[in-house]
Amino acid sequence: MTPLTATVSKEVFLRMPNDMPETGIDSEYHSTLTAIIGKIGDILSRPAKYGAELLGHALFHLTPGKSNNHFAIIKIALKFSFGTIGLTLAIASSPAIAVGMLLKTVVSFDLKNIQMSINETILQKTLKVGEETTFSSYNTGLMCGLFSNVNQTRNPEERSREIASKYGEKDRTYGVASFQEVLDKKARSILCNTLSSKYRYVMHNAFPTEWGLDAGLVMATNFKPVAVMGIRFTNGSGDDSMMNKGAIITCLQVDTNKYILVANTHLQAKDDAEGSDFYTNKRKAQLTSIKNKMKDFKTKLEKEGYNIGSSIVMGDLNMSSEAVKATGNLDSVNDIRDSSFYDLEHENSTWGSETINWNKNVSLGESLDYCHPVDGLRSEASDFTLKHTKEVVEDFVTPDTAHSGSSDHLPLLTTFKALSFSG
Repeated sequence: MTPLTATVSKEVFLRMPNDMPETGIDSEYHSTLTAIIGKIGDILSRPAKYGAELLGHALFHLTPGKSNNHFAIIKIALKFSFGTIGLTLAIASSPAIAVGMLLKTVVSFDLKNIQMSINETILQKTLKVGEETTFSSYNTGLMCGLFSNVNQTRNPEERSREIASKYGEKDRTYGVASFQEVLDKKARSILCNTLSSKYRYVMHNAFPTEWGLDAGLVMATNFKPVAVMGIRFTNGSGDDSMMNKGAIITCLQVDTNKYILVANTHLQAKDDAEGSDFYTNKRKAQLTSIKNKMKDFKTKLEKEGYNIGSSIVMGDLNMSSEAVKATGNLDSVNDIRDSSFYDLEHENSTWGSETINWNKNVSLGESLDYCHPVDGLRSEASDFTLKHTKEVVEDFVTPDTAHSGSSDHLPLLTTFKALSFSG
């Protein structure tokens, strides 16, 4: 059992703009030399990715996220072929793969902790007292190769184009758009390039590992980030230990001398075994760590004269509203969730199997996604705050005919109103 007081995260503090200069979406390294070496390593190790994907088709799903009407004998033949080719490719390319992974490991010291692109043609946004802004949070399920196959989701590049198309629509611009589980490298590039055509600032690729996985977090906004804190969880278990899950916490300027803190996170996954709180306690510890880091961040910035009105956590917390409220970290969770419902009818499950049909009303109380103020961090010294006014789940990301093989989440839209402190 992980005690809630344990150290469960490491942090990096980045000051804008010196530590995060304007970069391209795909510039992962600080220097050109390490970028070239990393690229060579990526090319040499690529057969491992292709081999794993073929083995995934052989061992799990021939057409993940899509119906498969092949006769049994054809399925067996295809699986045998995919498995043979995948295994042969991995074995034959093993020297190149080993060299590639070695090169990527050697230059991993030069990977950026968090990447950000800045599109200076997009105007910076402000939020005046009395105005509203809507934040969007969406766990995309854009897992890479083998993980995508195991979890029955369609090709991540294909799905990323669908998501990018929806978020790229002219009338769909949010105060902050946050995404989780953007783990496939090409899918991330597709999504972030589209976002950078609408948002001045796009942060992504937090805490990348030498083998390509990172925290899977993306944040896009037209409010100016003045400082960023990234935190990486150190208590992840199971599949989570293979990626650097954590949080991106950014201080955004919403008006003249008015700032807010916003965190995007994805907590420990996996349900507990009966009678165990093993994973739940990890999630509680991670959420508590985020609150504590935000408190430290807020204190540091306020000492420098920043007027911070609200602190907000958004993302996939993998907990029920009752469990989140019990941690004492987020404010007004049940007040909003218990009174907010959104009717949702699906012909197919959003997660994958086309043999499962379900129609149900999804309440926010059943959603694992949140966008809420942090309890206890409202500053008496500030002259404004963001009031949490509305929260809905919407089904606009994938076409109606393409639910199958999508994410097991839907976009959460949360509206805030800027008020003077006395209001």
